[in-house]
Formats: sequence, C-alpha cells, structure tokens
Amino acid sequence: SSGINAEWPLRPGWCNLALSELKGGKLAGGIQAVNRALEIEPRNTKALYRKGKLLEQKGELEEAEKALKQAVSIEPGSQGCKQFLKELSKKIANQKKKQQQMYKKMLNLEEEEKKEKSTDCDSALIPLLNK
Repeated sequence: SSGINAEWPLRPGWCNLALSELKGGKLAGGIQAVNRALEIEPRNTKALYRKGKLLEQKGELEEAEKALKQAVSIEPGSQGCKQFLKELSKKIANQKKKQQQMYKKMLNLEEEEKKEKSTDCDSALIPLLNK
C-alpha cells in the first residue's frame, strides 16, 4: 500500500458540492458533503470554513464556531477564517445577550403577575374588612 488515500482526488468534489449546496440553501446536503470531504482530509481548512458557513446558516452558531476554531488552529494565518470566527463570536454573544434579556423579561412578568394577584386579593378583602 502506498499510504495514499484512494478517495483523495474526490475531496475537492465534496468540498465544491458543499459550496454549491450552501449557495442553493440546501444545508443538510451541504453538511453531508462537507463532512465527507473532512472524512477524507480532516485538516482541510476550506472544508472547515464551509462547514462553519453551513452551520451558521442552519442556526447552529456554537457548532459553526467549533469548526472555525479548528480551521484557525490548523491555519492561523487564514484571514478569512479569523474574520468569520470573529463575526460568529459576536453573533453568539449577541444571541446570549438577547436570551438573557428574554429570560429577565419573563421573570419580571412572573413577578408582576404575583404582585397583581396579591393586589387583587387585597382589594377584594378591603370591603369585607370595612363591614
């Protein structure tokens, strides 16, 4: 055995198919294609970048960030990967901030409801106490 993977020539095809699927909005097919490219060549930064783009489009920001961090660790000089990673990190931070605000708002609403219920009870009891 020469040690060369027989599927090596297919890697660009899978990577290009992933890009085509991304552009066509076919995220599941694109993720399958990019995962196939990464099975053949796990350290392919182009495939990791495309995987990140596909996952971002799918709304899986943390998974996209993992793929980009892996790409940057393999190729630290890649400006495209570093820029995309920076953008993803901002999106994740904004998403977490929105979630926190939403939870805070939900908790405040629950507190308001409790106050309203106790006020309703108080107002119902006052006429009875005045008799």
